[in-house]
Amino acid sequence: TIICPANMQVSSNQNCDYVVPDFSTAGSVDDNCDANPVVTQDPAINQIFVDDTLVTLTVTDASGNFATCSFTISESTNDLPNITCPGDQLVDFDGGACQATLADYTSQAVATDNCGTPTVTQSPADGTLISSTTTVTLTATDASLNTVSCTFDVIPDDGEAPTVACLQPSITPVTGPNCTFTVGDYTGAAFVNATDNCTGTLTTTQSPVAGSLIGTTTVVTISTTDAAGNIGTCTMTVTPQDQTEPILFCPADVTVSLDASCEFEVPDYTSLVFVSDNCDAGPYTILQSPASGATITGENATTVSFSVTDGSTNANVGTCSI
Repeated sequence: TIICPANMQVSSNQNCDYVVPDFSTAGSVDDNCDANPVVTQDPAINQIFVDDTLVTLTVTDASGNFATCSFTISESTNDLPNITCPGDQLVDFDGGACQATLADYTSQAVATDNCGTPTVTQSPADGTLISSTTTVTLTATDASLNTVSCTFDVIPDDGEAPTVACLQPSITPVTGPNCTFTVGDYTGAAFVNATDNCTGTLTTTQSPVAGSLIGTTTVVTISTTDAAGNIGTCTMTVTPQDQTEPILFCPADVTVSLDASCEFEVPDYTSLVFVSDNCDAGPYTILQSPASGATITGENATTVSFSVTDGSTNANVGTCSI
């Protein structure tokens, strides 16, 4: 009699096949007369197979009596597949949201095996929403269920700048006596509305900075920076307004002679008027009334008045006269 071993697996080689080993001593043999019966096998040793194979053991005693048993051998590989992951991935947040959607990175893995092509899976799966750096694991599994894994990081990046609106795009302040204006702090909520797609601290600055002295129209740029370093800007125009009136100094009163018709033609006295202004060095527009060329008659005194307008269109409210 002969009793075969249980079904078993044999290791494959690098060609993804296996060589049938010698099973002649694998069975349990018993004979009533022959102490050394002969055991043969089919298929013979060293034959090459890739599929499950039925092995039959036959024991024959000295009298030619024989018995058989069978068992199945199948290929088993303990060789792990190989897998190489892509490098770390920098991805943008989805538009309008502070999240990114994981892509399918399985096709970017390089996976090989000595027996066929392994299957590559990914965790977390593609389509998963992430908001911070996430480690992705790619796993290669071969036909014998041997597995090997590699990892890389997916780093979501906020590439969207904050939205910044200047609520007062034009400011017209009054200059001081020295014809300058001190720039205020325009970063507060009364001047700027800033929003961002991601929660976090927003830092708002301005240029020129608060406290700067300006004397002409100046564009102030407001910049808001989010936690990722993205910068949004808006601008406001600050136009200092000179509201200090110029001062006129008139010449002394004039006594004139009438002509034979008892008339006098008023000359142009504007060149005799001196103007002082805090900001504008001239030239100035000086008006005279009555204008030069006007005729006055008789001996009654006539008042000639003057007014001036500077470059900031500030008209002298009062007048000087002769």
